Amino acid sequence: MAQSSRAVYEQWFRAADKDKSGYLTFKELKNALKAKGYKTKGKQLKAQFKQFDKDGNKKITLQEYLIAMGQVPDAYHKEAAMRQAFERADKNKDGSLDIGEINAIFRDMNTLLSPDELFKIVNEIDKDQSGRINYDEFLKFFAKQQGVNFESSDSDWD
Repeated sequence: MAQSSRAVYEQWFRAADKDKSGYLTFKELKNALKAKGYKTKGKQLKAQFKQFDKDGNKKITLQEYLIAMGQVPDAYHKEAAMRQAFERADKNKDGSLDIGEINAIFRDMNTLLSPDELFKIVNEIDKDQSGRINYDEFLKFFAKQQGVNFESSDSDWD
């Protein structure tokens, strides 16, 4: 694991460790992963928690967490980051982005678009022509831009 990734995961761990006990409970891990955009399906996450809890004490230490995060495929981390970006951009929390929310994403990236440029981009992303960008449309567009295939990230990462 790259040193920069390790430092990020250590920060995540410390932030997730709400009671500052030095380990994460299942609930703390689930909440932290969800906040970072990771899928947190019950059975899958419970199985993974059990797998990474090497000593079986129902707690994950920092070392166990770092090992687990190092085993997660890169595409899964990237999809989580995209999910987090989408959820942050979805200001009204309706599960889709309107043109104003899309424009705000570009402004946050210090990219100012003309109305014509913005409409062109939205039309390119909006495959169902609903006038709104759903998560799947958002993910497919940005995955294509980054040359990443997220199709395999739905599977277990153990």
